[in-house]
Amino acid sequence: VVYQDISQTAYQFPESILQSISPIDHYHGDFGDSWTFRLIFQSFEKTLTDQEVDEWIQQFLLQLGRLGITIRQ
Repeated sequence: VVYQDISQTAYQFPESILQSISPIDHYHGDFGDSWTFRLIFQSFEKTLTDQEVDEWIQQFLLQLGRLGITIRQ
């Protein structure tokens, strides 16, 4: 999976919530590739709660799972 696929998946969310996504680190090892991303969630209409952001992150991870991406444990 290339970064562009991950980025496009992230930007399927409303622009009013996900302000940006940027790669912080990319590692290629024996197990494959590992990426670290910074996601910035912000609403100009209200203060987001931890629960709301957690739900957006879970939706993002679900979408990435459809690309065959898993979170590293």
